[in-house]
Amino acid sequence: MSLQSWTEVLWTSIADATTIASSTSETILVPDYTFAASYMYPGRTLRATIHGKFGTVVTTPGNLTFQVRWGGVGGTSLGTSIAIPLNTTAQTNDSFELSSIIVCRSVGTSGSLLQQGRIDLGGGAATNIVNFIPATGAAATTVDTTTSKALSFTAQFSISNAANTITALQYVLESLN
Repeated sequence: MSLQSWTEVLWTSIADATTIASSTSETILVPDYTFAASYMYPGRTLRATIHGKFGTVVTTPGNLTFQVRWGGVGGTSLGTSIAIPLNTTAQTNDSFELSSIIVCRSVGTSGSLLQQGRIDLGGGAATNIVNFIPATGAAATTVDTTTSKALSFTAQFSISNAANTITALQYVLESLN
């Protein structure tokens, strides 16, 4: 039986996000979206799609890790990618895609969300062009759905270099019901 619902775009970018460069700190990839208290309900499903560009330094670019968080950068991790080894050939303006589906399993101060997604770095990754978020062991995460919380998508380089950059160009966050 249908849920008798519709898809709603909650947020879409109209400008490039702030570029992450010369940093090894976990940093917000796109602006946070804050959900009102009790917005989530069992079965509520969110879909996020982020497209952008990235560059890497030649020879020793290091790794790039992505996270999805509930409650801002310091909030609860809903999933983390592996530390993706980057291609040792310098990359300039390579494309990437991050997609995520988040389903509310239960609500309350000990509610739960299940997030599964993927990150595709194409030729910018040394191996495993497509990586999953979480990398292994997807499971529902306990969160508080009774207070307003920000949804954050973050990126973190392992090596600080001016050539290691990532910029989100398009971001669409949808409620699928």
